[in-house]
Amino acid sequence: MTRSNKKSISKFKSGLMKEFEMSDLDIITYFLGVEFHKSKRGVLMHQRRYAIEILKKFDMEHCNVSITPVEPRLQLSKHEEEKNVDPTKYRRLIGSLYYLCNTRPDLAFSVGIASRFIERLKESHLAAVKRILRYVKGYIGSGIIFPALDTNIK
Repeated sequence: MTRSNKKSISKFKSGLMKEFEMSDLDIITYFLGVEFHKSKRGVLMHQRRYAIEILKKFDMEHCNVSITPVEPRLQLSKHEEEKNVDPTKYRRLIGSLYYLCNTRPDLAFSVGIASRFIERLKESHLAAVKRILRYVKGYIGSGIIFPALDTNIK
């Protein structure tokens, strides 16, 4: 829960504690793979650690960086003449990237396009997803910032 008025937050927490068995862990910093950093500008929500884990899991931690998630005018299709790709690995990769989209809306379009081909995977589809990973590596700490209304936040 977040709010600019500390008194209303305390009142809300007290009400919850009366109704449910719970404890106050104070300011959130990490939850379900999402990190939170509070500053004078606001709260930054990102998944840096999770992105690093994805890159390691799929052997892409030492890859070259891409400045865009997809090639301009990329046309993916179900080419019959291309080699097939392991569908299990591809599905895990797409699922991981979808979870990363929670804090990286810039990935949503390209991951959505790549996920259309889960039925009949070809090498070009895997190459497109690897490009998304190269883009993730280049902008690993990107996320969503919730600007502070009051610049005197401590």
